[in-house]
Amino acid sequence: MSENVVYGFKVDMKALQRVPGSKDNSLLKKIEQSQKGLLKEFGMIFKEDAEDVGIKIKSVSEIISDILAGKLDKDYARQYRRATELICRAFAQTLKGSSIMEGIWTGYRDDLEVVLKDIGLNMLAKKWCIDNVSFPWPSTAKEPKITWPIYTYFTFDEARTALTEFGKINLKKSLGLKKSPLFEYSSIQEVTEFLQQISKWLSIVVAPDQKKQTMAQGLIPTSGDQQGLLLIIDGDQ
Repeated sequence: MSENVVYGFKVDMKALQRVPGSKDNSLLKKIEQSQKGLLKEFGMIFKEDAEDVGIKIKSVSEIISDILAGKLDKDYARQYRRATELICRAFAQTLKGSSIMEGIWTGYRDDLEVVLKDIGLNMLAKKWCIDNVSFPWPSTAKEPKITWPIYTYFTFDEARTALTEFGKINLKKSLGLKKSPLFEYSSIQEVTEFLQQISKWLSIVVAPDQKKQTMAQGLIPTSGDQQGLLLIIDGDQ
């Protein structure tokens, strides 16, 4: 059974959507300086992707530059999709920790949804593994259907609802009362730890900011909206 890593980010989604075409090269510099390991790893992935489909190989910096310039080429949709994670790591607040789930594209995914509903985590069940972020393409565009990694965004209100539902249950006890094929893939302890990490991220997003948000780059202002939770499923792989 393959494992899929989930990362969490607290992000001003409206501000993030202003990154394409912003020409904010300070964001590229921040990525190049702070994410050298991932740049190397993603560069190898991009090279393989380009060779597989017979297109010119572009570096990670070139891909991000395309996004910042607002000049998107559908041939590189897969690379743009991957590069979104690097932009989020520089632009948004990366939440501590990661979460592991088993086999997104197996019965585990459907079994987990059923269990979440049964124990009262309806918002998480509704949103789980739903790709609802078009970045870097405009939401009105018919962007290429590249859906890997999966990007799932919870607005502040959705995150608050999900956290409220967590607060109404004893997670480990509730899971222990369920008989589900889910536990043929993972133990109750593993599923509990996975969901506890999601709950921690929700609590950070919903908690009042202790200080005014500052962005890593100067050309893209905050939207003034309350920030939400962005989950990247199967990132940096």
